[in-house]
Amino acid sequence: MSMPSPVTSELKAWLPSRPFSVVAGSRVSCPAQPHCRSFAAFSEGRRSLNSKEQEDCACLPIFRLECAESADCLPVLRGLTSELRSRDLHVAVAVLPGHHLAAFLPEAGVNPLSAAGCDLISLVDGLMHLSHQSVAPDNTLEYLRDLCRIYDIILVAGETVFDLPVFRLQQGISNEARLREAGRLIHLLDCTADISLSADSVVDLLGEITTRVPVWACVLIGGRSSRMGRAKHLLDAPGGLTWLEKTVGILQPFVERVVLSGSGQVPQSLQNLVRLPDIPGVAGPLTGILSAMRWQPDVSWLLVACDMPSLSAEALNWLIHSRRPGSWGTVPRRSPASHVEPLLAHYDSRCRALFEHILTSGSRRIGDVARHEKIATPVIPGQLIAAWDNINTPEELRLQTL
Repeated sequence: MSMPSPVTSELKAWLPSRPFSVVAGSRVSCPAQPHCRSFAAFSEGRRSLNSKEQEDCACLPIFRLECAESADCLPVLRGLTSELRSRDLHVAVAVLPGHHLAAFLPEAGVNPLSAAGCDLISLVDGLMHLSHQSVAPDNTLEYLRDLCRIYDIILVAGETVFDLPVFRLQQGISNEARLREAGRLIHLLDCTADISLSADSVVDLLGEITTRVPVWACVLIGGRSSRMGRAKHLLDAPGGLTWLEKTVGILQPFVERVVLSGSGQVPQSLQNLVRLPDIPGVAGPLTGILSAMRWQPDVSWLLVACDMPSLSAEALNWLIHSRRPGSWGTVPRRSPASHVEPLLAHYDSRCRALFEHILTSGSRRIGDVARHEKIATPVIPGQLIAAWDNINTPEELRLQTL
């Protein structure tokens, strides 16, 4: 049975304007362009990534696809992408210059991977040359990075001017499943084995990549606090700290950086923290998370309200360890039937497209993000639920301190 592409038109529309063709259906259009450069021109000047690019690539699910001469790769690739799609992973094959398109397109203009729910991304024209309107060699990484905003894994077929880790499909694996050749990391996938085992290997590798993505925290302050009658983030916590100082102190061991979103006075001890400006015309938590993601689009974010005095290290540990390949965020709920809790939640960088869509739709409800299939909404373990309790009134504060 054919599996539809999971990438919605809203997500595709949000991608920066790029001259590649995202082929979600069964046919691929690769129109010839009038000015082209040959493969040789593309492959000249092959280089290694600099240290910053290597660091960035280590957090990106981009792999070059290679096929051993003895392997019949297309059926295996079709089976592998179908298995990954069944595990809720968005998969795309990006075809670059230096690859023989006919291997993927046995019938001209047809995407043979569409039945597996895999999109085919063409960065070359019908003559298999690099068009002047297509991607220049030094910009290829940026194009692939853009695709990572809506796909969970990108398999690159073709030549790049930089090295990528490799998935190599071959008949049998006699030694290690990973090896290095000329500095490149090669991940071997056995074409003769159960396809689910190869998918397990890919998912395990994606799990490693997921944990490499830096996690930052954005603490929301500056709400009206109309029911409390004073700024909640400045309320007193045990130990002579404010609620905000306590919240930041609990977060810091779990994240690489903490920033603040919202206006209002901040304790002297936190004056060195970055204060993110609101997006003009946007109020509430949506301006906080979107401002953070626009400022630092390549990290994942914990969004934390300042009025949760029972926030605990155990709750943060559970939330951060909920990250999984294929999941773009964790917005938990107290019970299977309850609403979600978006103000103590984890959002992957790919959630930015979802928040941008919420903004343009006119909705300002940040919890709407949990309606997307890529957002996990697990039930909070009973012993941790208190961490999600927020305090809004003097009476709630009195009861909380009893």
